[in-house]
Amino acid sequence: MTALVGALYASRRDLSDAGFSIYYMGINLGAFLSPLVCGYLGQEVSWELGFGAAAVGMILALVQYGIGTRGMGTLGAAPDNPLNYAERRRYGVGAAIGVVAAVGLVLLDLMVMHFSANVIELAITLVILVVPIAWFTRTLRAERDNREQRNRVLVLLVLFCAAAAFWLVYDQAGSTVAIFAQEDTRNTIGSVGFPSSWFQSVNPLLIITLAPVMALIWTALGVRGKQPGTAYKFAGGLFLVTISMGVMVFAAQAAIEGKVAAMWLIAVFAIQTVGELMLSPVGMAAATRLSPPNRVSQTLGVWFLATSVGDAIGGRLAQFYDALGQMAFFGLLGLIALVATCVVLALARPLGRLVED
Repeated sequence: MTALVGALYASRRDLSDAGFSIYYMGINLGAFLSPLVCGYLGQEVSWELGFGAAAVGMILALVQYGIGTRGMGTLGAAPDNPLNYAERRRYGVGAAIGVVAAVGLVLLDLMVMHFSANVIELAITLVILVVPIAWFTRTLRAERDNREQRNRVLVLLVLFCAAAAFWLVYDQAGSTVAIFAQEDTRNTIGSVGFPSSWFQSVNPLLIITLAPVMALIWTALGVRGKQPGTAYKFAGGLFLVTISMGVMVFAAQAAIEGKVAAMWLIAVFAIQTVGELMLSPVGMAAATRLSPPNRVSQTLGVWFLATSVGDAIGGRLAQFYDALGQMAFFGLLGLIALVATCVVLALARPLGRLVED
C-alpha cells in the first residue's frame, strides 16, 4: 500500500511528504479505535473477546481494502518488475526450504529441545538484524557501477539507522511506558476512570488531529522553497523523543511519592506524536524516492524493518527496566535518542551533497 501511495506522487515529489501525512491519518484511525475496543474488552471483559474483536476488525479491513482499490486505476494491478521463470523457480525453492526449516525448528522445540522464551526472542532478534544488513550489503554491491543510485542507497541506510533509533525509544509505549501506565499512573481524568490500555489511543488521536497541519506546513514550505531536508526532519523527530524521555524521567521521580496524574503520559505522547510526524511519513516518502527504480516495494518492505530493528533492540533493553530503576532507564533511552540526533545533524549536509533532492 505504501508503494501505491508513492506511485500517486511520482510526478510531484514536492507533495509526497504531505501526501504520506494524509495516508498516515488512515493508518492511525485504526490505531485510535482498536485500543478503545480491544483494550476495553480484553481488560474489562475477557482476553478471548479482545483478540476476537481484533480478528473481526482485520476481516472488515480486508473488505474495505478490496473496495477501495477500485479507485486506484491501474496502480498496483500488475508488478512493475515481474520475476521471470528462473527467478520464480529459484525463489520458490528458497521459500520451500524456509518453510521446511521453520517447521523443523518448531518440531525440534516441541519434542526435544524445549527452547526458553529468551532463546527464541534472541534468535528472532538476530534474524531481524541480519536481514536488513544483508539487503543493504547486497544492494550496494549491485549498484556499485551506478554512482547516483549507490549514493541514494547510502542515504537510505543512514535514515534507516536513524529510524531504528527513533522506534527503539518511541515504541516503549507498548512495553515499559505501558507498564508505567498500569502500575504508576492514575487512570482517571476528573472523576472518569478508564483502562490503562486506552492510553494507546492518545497518540493516534493526536496524529489524526495534527497530520493535516503538518501536511499543510510541508506543502507551504515546499512552495516557498524553504522546506527542510529529510535528514533535518529526522533530527527534529529524534530530538522530540529525547525530550519525551526527559518528561518520563520527571514522571518517574514524581511516581516515587505515589501514582502520577494521567496528564504526564498524555504530555509524553503529545511530544512524541509531533516527532513521529516529522519522521515516519517523511521516511516512507524518502524510501520511495531513494529506492532503486525497479525495487520500490521490496525497499519499502526493508524500510519497515527499521521499526522491527528498533523494537527488537528496545525489547532487549526493556529487560533492564526494573534493574536500572525507572528514572535511570528512561534517562538511558533519552541519551540514546540524543546521540542519534547529534549524529543525524552532523551527517545532514554530507547526505544532502550525496542526493540533492
